Amino acid sequence: MEDVAYDQQKVALVFDMTERALEQKDHLEILLERLTVLETINKESPNLEAKMKAIVDKVAKEIPSALLQEIELSEAVRKQIIEAAHELDSLV
Repeated sequence: MEDVAYDQQKVALVFDMTERALEQKDHLEILLERLTVLETINKESPNLEAKMKAIVDKVAKEIPSALLQEIELSEAVRKQIIEAAHELDSLV
């Protein structure tokens, strides 16, 4: 009878080890994915500085022109509102 209990212990041990290995596999896949991302970032780091500079330069040119367009548009709308108010005032 002890042989059967011993075999059951072996089966339980193998089952437990297999279950833990499967759990570790998920963790290892997550770690591998994160390490791959870090490796990519590390490889791209020289390019990142140039990309950031290009973005800053582009934004520095686009924001002032967009601001001027917004000012012109709001000024035109303001004039239309004033004209409409004068027209209403003249009708009354």
